[in-house]
Amino acid sequence: MQPVQYDLGRCRGKELAASLGISQQEIAEGTGFSKQEISMWFNNERDMTLPKAFTVAKFMKTSIEQLYEFIPRKPQAKRTRQRKG
Repeated sequence: MQPVQYDLGRCRGKELAASLGISQQEIAEGTGFSKQEISMWFNNERDMTLPKAFTVAKFMKTSIEQLYEFIPRKPQAKRTRQRKG
């Protein structure tokens, strides 16, 4: 059985905030992060650290899985060593 691994996709914070009717300024004030940081994260210019993503998700009453896309990695074929001889 192949292990399941994921890559971090895009941040969906901007869409979530709009659907909840809250501004980036309100998120900044409620989390203690700067408006500039929130904007960079929500515009996918930078990735949040796990603790920051958790803080933002909790403030928005959602989960990290909703805040970010997680993309399953495709399983890689096992490499076999060729014998010389």
